Amino acid sequence: MIKKFKIKEINISLVAKYKFNKEERKPENKVQWRKWNLGLWFKRSKIVSNKDVKNIKNWNKNLVYNYMLGVDLLIFKIWLSINKNGLELKEND
Repeated sequence: MIKKFKIKEINISLVAKYKFNKEERKPENKVQWRKWNLGLWFKRSKIVSNKDVKNIKNWNKNLVYNYMLGVDLLIFKIWLSINKNGLELKEND
């Protein structure tokens, strides 16, 4: 399950995964569930801003922070991602 929200310039994504979900049983997703994880985690990374995206040479000047906060509960994983004006890729359905 993925839910995305946008509040002014702030992008918020909420992701939840369950080990026994039909989508998670696919062979490409099995690797993610090999380890049994239990805990709370935080990650900060830099991503490209959506300002001046067409000029690839200036991407290193247009970086913004992406903050992720997650919980791993053995068979269930959930995390929240927050950034300000970060570029998000859209999947083709």
